[in-house]
Amino acid sequence: MGRFAITGVVRKEEILYKNNSHLLKPGDSLIITKPIGSGVLLAGNMRNQVDGTNIERMLESMLLSNKKAASIARKHESKGITDVTGFGFMGHLVEMIKSSTSIISVDIYLDEVPIFEGASECVRNDVSSSLFLDNFRVSRLVNNSQFALENRPHSYPILFDPQTSGGLIIIVPQETAVDCLEELKGSGYPDSRMVGQISKRLTNLEIDFDIIF
Repeated sequence: MGRFAITGVVRKEEILYKNNSHLLKPGDSLIITKPIGSGVLLAGNMRNQVDGTNIERMLESMLLSNKKAASIARKHESKGITDVTGFGFMGHLVEMIKSSTSIISVDIYLDEVPIFEGASECVRNDVSSSLFLDNFRVSRLVNNSQFALENRPHSYPILFDPQTSGGLIIIVPQETAVDCLEELKGSGYPDSRMVGQISKRLTNLEIDFDIIF
């Protein structure tokens, strides 16, 4: 089997960083550019429990490049950006905001998070991806995890669902968030949504989340 490596050069001013938590402030907005739930959909498909049209829609999303979305994020002064892959929405969000110098509290608007058609039905049928339980450990950082699980039992778990070729989570200043979202939607990312907000930061060594719906 052949091996290969890809190298490249980027100008320093064009680099987009995942963890700029020292720059975050209350009001900064979280945007996601693609739906989530591909992990549980693929698991459900292996059990013949998913409609084929839902798989086709998921594959279309997976084939959509994140390149243009990243350029839009840069244009709108992104303070942090990451793709959503194996650690799921919550796992990658934790990586974005963890800091050794401050508490970062985040409100997540669960009902605004775009979810692939059919994914919630898979959860309802007790389908889950093989990595789900490992990812769900991050729920210890969610202040109201049990409440969210009880009130949104078929959507809350999808925040921890591992993704394949997922979209981007982008953190932008409150002042540019609406324009950023509108440009994303008009540039080939119609499922983009504003899904959360930095609510506070305090001096400590912790991070925490609240699920809002």
